[in-house]
Amino acid sequence: MTKPTSTKKTRKTALKPGKIVRSAKGAAPVARKASRALLDVAPSVSDTTIFKLYVAAGGMCSFPGCPEYLMAEPLTTRPARLGNVAHIVAEKKDGTRGGDPLPMHKRADIENLILLCSMHHAFVDKKEQESAYPAPLLREFKRVHELQIREATSTARNEKTHAIRLVGQIRGHVVGLSDVEIRAAVFAHERRHVESIIDIDLGAILDGTDDSYLKIGKDKINAELTRRILPQLEDHTIKRLSIFALSRIPFICHLGYELGDKVPSVLYQKHRDDGEGWAWPDDPGDAIDFEIIEHGAPNAKVPALLASVSGGDVEKVRRATAADRILEIRPIGVAPARTLLRSPKTLENFRAAYHRALSKIEHEFPGTTSVDYFLAVPAPAALICGRDVLRDVVPRVVVFDLVDGAYVPATILETRTKPTSDRSI
Repeated sequence: MTKPTSTKKTRKTALKPGKIVRSAKGAAPVARKASRALLDVAPSVSDTTIFKLYVAAGGMCSFPGCPEYLMAEPLTTRPARLGNVAHIVAEKKDGTRGGDPLPMHKRADIENLILLCSMHHAFVDKKEQESAYPAPLLREFKRVHELQIREATSTARNEKTHAIRLVGQIRGHVVGLSDVEIRAAVFAHERRHVESIIDIDLGAILDGTDDSYLKIGKDKINAELTRRILPQLEDHTIKRLSIFALSRIPFICHLGYELGDKVPSVLYQKHRDDGEGWAWPDDPGDAIDFEIIEHGAPNAKVPALLASVSGGDVEKVRRATAADRILEIRPIGVAPARTLLRSPKTLENFRAAYHRALSKIEHEFPGTTSVDYFLAVPAPAALICGRDVLRDVVPRVVVFDLVDGAYVPATILETRTKPTSDRSI
């Protein structure tokens, strides 16, 4: 796959393809063209082709997920051309994927070349990797990467967003996602550039359920919002957000509540049934709608909200709350499941049902002082439940968390008119 290097001349009469030489006695010139086709070796890759390949690949490695920029030395940032112009089908018959029927004279064409970093070039060029990385797969790597570069460079500069990455421990395990995953998901769904990635990292906080654990997590969220996000929302430096959250439901709900709806926001979901990626699937199937099912006496005075998207258990809710009517948001026609949320349209349908539930609470429970929330939902739905809470109607929302099979109160969302000292559990 590597660009062939020329063989050193060992004699003055050594032949090169196309080289015209004279006999030792000064006879008439004889054109001796060593046909590369006969030698089963592809032509050399031209400088023009190399230039076009670098441009098409944006100077970056084309291996999926590799962020390597190949036009500068990473430590000094001095300009340098560090990429490997790699052959998809080898330039020799006995090379990696060299048995492909692609004719030799076409193996130096740009269609058979892919720009890779040194590590990934060496990796896919190993003979033992030939079956794992056949020529059609490498061509697809090239096609997708170069398409992304072409679309990115044709996107208007003002079409950008800022990403928020909330990560923490879930059941004792630290979870996370890379910059590459974030940028790829945003570009695939929004066709926008990520101007900055703002981290809210709760990974160092040991997972727990006590008040100190929850307070430390909420304080960390508030500190990062105050320092890096809210001022930029106020002065319109940040005009759009793309939000990725991998943390406990109470923290995600709290983040949504503190952010509010000041700017347009796109919420992302980790898709566990689709390669565990973050980009919304191209073909998610039919959108799912939601209904509200009421449990309890019709003349009840105290409401609670149960959102059953990825799970949900009414009996566990009854044991945890003093509410005498439970409003349950459930999917129509399908059972709750962790893989149910597969499209922004399904998420929007959930939001519409959530707003209907809030409207029922507002009109059927006037003067209520508190609503218990039980959220068996994916992260984007938890963000919506915190962001769209009835701030001027319900004085406070108590968000419960499922711990060891039972619901326990975890955090309180209060209207902003309440004193700060009253806003934590």
